[in-house]
Amino acid sequence: MRITASDTFSRKNIGKSVPDALVEQRMSLKTFKDRGMPVEWGVVLGAFGCNYEGELSTELILQRVQSVLDEAEMAGFKLKGIKLTDAMGWATPQSVERLIGATACRAGAGRSRARATSSGWRDQPFDRLRRSPSPWRR
Repeated sequence: MRITASDTFSRKNIGKSVPDALVEQRMSLKTFKDRGMPVEWGVVLGAFGCNYEGELSTELILQRVQSVLDEAEMAGFKLKGIKLTDAMGWATPQSVERLIGATACRAGAGRSRARATSSGWRDQPFDRLRRSPSPWRR
């Protein structure tokens, strides 16, 4: 289950607004459910910023996270967690900590785990990232 954080990026990337893309995701989720295919992770694409819209608010990202959780639940899937991605290079150590913390609170302790992914480092649970050397700048 995926959603793009920025509506502008969604329109330019896939030619659909975020709400229109969610309709498409609902159809995919139904197909996965009908075929017995698992959906384990929710993904918010471009969660740390957008080359068209700039920095995105924490509240917007939390709305997107909630949409992913709601859509998966309505389709009958229980997600293992949420992944926040940064393919455009906007993430900073501070924004990762802020968004992961806010996402973990929104997703509910024990219900889901929040992870951040970037082209510069591997997908890791946030508790490991906090103890790891900074993957951003050396």
